[in-house]
Amino acid sequence: MKQPDSFFAEHGWIILKGVLNPNEVGDLREAYDEVIGPHLDQMSETDVVQLPQPHARHPAFSKTLQHAGLWSAVRETLRWDEVQLLQDVLLHRTGPSSGRVEWHRDHTYTAFLNPPILASVRVSLTHSRETSGCLQVIDKSHLLKLSLSPDVFGSSIERGLMVSLSESGEEDIPSQIRTIELEPGDVSIHHSKTLHGSFENRTDEPQKIMVHHVLDARCKLDPVKLPNAEARAHFPTTSTGHLAPQNFPILG
Repeated sequence: MKQPDSFFAEHGWIILKGVLNPNEVGDLREAYDEVIGPHLDQMSETDVVQLPQPHARHPAFSKTLQHAGLWSAVRETLRWDEVQLLQDVLLHRTGPSSGRVEWHRDHTYTAFLNPPILASVRVSLTHSRETSGCLQVIDKSHLLKLSLSPDVFGSSIERGLMVSLSESGEEDIPSQIRTIELEPGDVSIHHSKTLHGSFENRTDEPQKIMVHHVLDARCKLDPVKLPNAEARAHFPTTSTGHLAPQNFPILG
């Protein structure tokens, strides 16, 4: 069996089993319900709620940023010396729900970093199954040379990408879909260039996921690639051009 770092380098995604223990999952789930509960009142069955910066909303999520076991495993898998937080988000999908996140690449809206070496780390707080709308990825798609329009800050994700890829000669892509099923406490990681999406929840169980969008701490800000001059204020840097750790903490 391949080592995690070798598997990730080849496939662009990986599942790490049982990274958080049941007590840790229970504490995080309690904090999750407390933080996200007020945002669910106006939610329809088509919604996928995304609540940014949970680490600033509850100490349980702030504590996770320094979880030694989690971030050690991430560093080793990604072969990075230091993992830096770009953004953390709570995801919530009701059950049942027709809410979808269409196929996309995170890289298309993080192109303002140079080099753009990023990944997404997802921690499941519930059972995450194909029937409940778990993450799906296109195996090895981080290696494909695709021309996707930049969408810095991710203002839109549109349907139809799979059809467009098939029409452009990537007919085999649908056969490379992998379903990322997780138990509570499991972690998945996917490369920022890995095509991924998540779809309808056909069960009664809501999906509760923590996502950390992370970067190799060697990355620097490329201000020219920001959408406007005003955006520069959201990305304070050090004297060397790296994102400031006070605002974008080093993890673990």
